[in-house]
Amino acid sequence: MFEGFFGASAPADETRQQYRAELEKQLKAGLAENRKIDLRSTAHLVVVAFTDEPILPVWRDFALGEVRDAHLFVAPPDFESGELTMVSLYLGGTELASTDTFIESVSTFGELIDELRFTPTTQRRFAVVEPPASVYHDDLAYGFTAGDLVDI
Repeated sequence: MFEGFFGASAPADETRQQYRAELEKQLKAGLAENRKIDLRSTAHLVVVAFTDEPILPVWRDFALGEVRDAHLFVAPPDFESGELTMVSLYLGGTELASTDTFIESVSTFGELIDELRFTPTTQRRFAVVEPPASVYHDDLAYGFTAGDLVDI
């Protein structure tokens, strides 16, 4: 499933994909059981990404799928360490405002986590843009409110 999320510039190594698929399965089961979250809806997703992967391919899928809520789990490339950072994304939609924080499409998930880690995220919306296209004319205008980061 996640192969479609990541562009050609992302490492496509088989071990990484196997880890991503297994971790996604475990995280979905845990969220459904512990937090009673219904993940059957395509508007609510669990996404596993690596710090060195670009944000834009996932963001495009969020926009095209009109995803409302997502749990984003970001792992370091040396996934053997078992370290994960989770951020909940909620209230996804195309209603962007000048108060949104815009993140460049060339950014990686690691850069996104750094941005969120050092800036208060409660009630803060952010969006990913692909310069030079206007966020209102690239058909992918999409923003989320970021919840608190949790290092797992």
